[in-house]
Amino acid sequence: MGLEKFDKFKVYDNENLMCTKSRFAVIDGKAQLTSGSQGICGGQSVIWCSNVLAGKRGADTKPSYMRAAALQARFEKLSTVVYADAAYLEKEPESVQEAIGKHGEETMFEATGVRLLAEISKPMTDAVWHMMSSDNPGAYLIGAPGHFMAASTKPGEYMFFNPDHGMWSLGMFDFESLVTLGRKNMTWKLFKLGAG
Repeated sequence: MGLEKFDKFKVYDNENLMCTKSRFAVIDGKAQLTSGSQGICGGQSVIWCSNVLAGKRGADTKPSYMRAAALQARFEKLSTVVYADAAYLEKEPESVQEAIGKHGEETMFEATGVRLLAEISKPMTDAVWHMMSSDNPGAYLIGAPGHFMAASTKPGEYMFFNPDHGMWSLGMFDFESLVTLGRKNMTWKLFKLGAG
């Protein structure tokens, strides 16, 4: 993925391996086992933001894996829609970031001691520039299609957390290069968070 060029800015590694829920879905007229989640990136990213908002820096921002798994499982339970179709099956929300915006945001955020200040949808490049602007410093939960990440920005200090790889502390231009690396310019949903 090209992340090695940012190794000098890396604070710690991280893993996102746990699958929190299995579901059945009707595919081509047959009930098939599908994964409800490919990891616990939502839980890890919200807890990371909570740690940053509590004043933690560097390695102290690393989220507890078990706490993140419990938070993600709780969120997924709240965001599940059940429908009847010959049997009761669980219908997966269109995307996890749509579900957090519709169903679970207050519970997930309140459970970690943070509150939602603003919700912003922008193309990826505009979203990154929004976070980097000196007018918009703060902690952000980033909802990209199929994945959650997090960032904390203020002039002179840019931190980026990707649950699949770890956390980096970098300058403004390296921050932009890392956050956009290998990603298509799709719409991102930013959740600006504040201390509870």
